Amino acid sequence: MRTRTFTGQQMQEALQDLLVPWVDGGVPFVLLDTPPRVIGENRVTHQPGPVLPVHRGVGTSVRVQNWTEENLNALSVPYFGCVTEGEADLVIGTTAANCRQNKIEGSKWIVQMPQGSMFLVPPGVPIAAGGSVHWHRPDPENAYSRILWMQIHQGGGNCHFSTSTRGQLRSHPYTFIYNKNLLPLAFALIQEMQNAAPYHQPVVHYQLGLMVRYMQRAFEAVEALSMHSASLLHPAILSEMATSSGPDLHWLHPASQTQSVAERAASLIEERLRDTSFTVESLAQHLQISPSQLNRIFRREYNSSVMAFVQERRLEHARQLLAESSFSITQVSTHCGYGSASAFIKAFTRKHGLTPVQFRQRQYTNARPYR
Repeated sequence: MRTRTFTGQQMQEALQDLLVPWVDGGVPFVLLDTPPRVIGENRVTHQPGPVLPVHRGVGTSVRVQNWTEENLNALSVPYFGCVTEGEADLVIGTTAANCRQNKIEGSKWIVQMPQGSMFLVPPGVPIAAGGSVHWHRPDPENAYSRILWMQIHQGGGNCHFSTSTRGQLRSHPYTFIYNKNLLPLAFALIQEMQNAAPYHQPVVHYQLGLMVRYMQRAFEAVEALSMHSASLLHPAILSEMATSSGPDLHWLHPASQTQSVAERAASLIEERLRDTSFTVESLAQHLQISPSQLNRIFRREYNSSVMAFVQERRLEHARQLLAESSFSITQVSTHCGYGSASAFIKAFTRKHGLTPVQFRQRQYTNARPYR
């Protein structure tokens, strides 16, 4: 029996009908840090765990550290989530840096979160990478949960659902929403929970309320433009959406202003992977430098030209969609910025030695899904 696929429309409905009322009612909240910080009734179990060595991630705008043997990974950007149905257990690991900071030899935490719990994962904190249900109690075949995840970038969030049921985990299609306020709010939440100053709980719920309403506004903007796909892909529209929606909160996270040109460019590329009209010239103009200078920076930082970097990120995003979503080949090609399915198939086959259909068939047999 196939599990229902949850799309952007279902995410928007979940925000309106679940997340907004829950956060207004004082929802439980967990900062999945080391150790976890908890508001509410969520249960945390502390267990011995290995000290994870430091791994360097891939040189892209979102770096990933993997500990395959522990089924953990960590991202260079924050993750926001909410258990919209059922009950979920999430595992948090400890890196060598965590151990030095917390003066511990090695630990892991299992956080039990009932329906309605919201959570935030700081950058660099290892959590369960997927491949198995979010359940660490007996009888995993009876586990059931649905989690809304949002990977938070400088210009917005990459959202999807994951469903744990009948001993299996399924990841649903991704939707990117554009709102520049999400990342500074995430860092403000992290700081508030880590400091635990007086009255931090109402401050946290206020910030959560802002976050879910910015998400709701962004989903509604995407829905309003979905009937005009040509306009949706136009860089001017994307730029306007990424730099609008509310007051300027840049002061909450000053580090975002000190990003290198390469990091800012990589973040912009990540936001505009589906833009078929993307050019080096438009990116350079946005960054207020020349195209030749931008290419020199990319060759120095990423050992790649800008367009080769874009192609690599599009193909990596396509690989992820093929492995984790039920999108058709044409839909994947559109989401990854290819003008036609044939151009996408040709580029993907040249990169991986398999057609997209062959790659997906192999994933169904062998691969472990992400969260």
